Amino acid sequence: MNPPQSRIQLPVADVAELTELLQFIDDWLATCHDQLSEPFARFVGHPAYGISQLRDDLNRLAFLLGADNEEQVFGQ
Repeated sequence: MNPPQSRIQLPVADVAELTELLQFIDDWLATCHDQLSEPFARFVGHPAYGISQLRDDLNRLAFLLGADNEEQVFGQ
């Protein structure tokens, strides 16, 4: 028997704002990739997780929040 899964429900307006914030951060990371690579690597402390992986995670979270178009999901 599987344990019950808890759900968190957010108001639609909050989901939209959070999705926009994720896209904003993704855009910033894409625009300033060269300037942020070194400080980000120092902060994370491991070369296996870089800005590209963070951007993938941001886009995946936006998708899970319901981003409904390719631009929101893949940052194109």
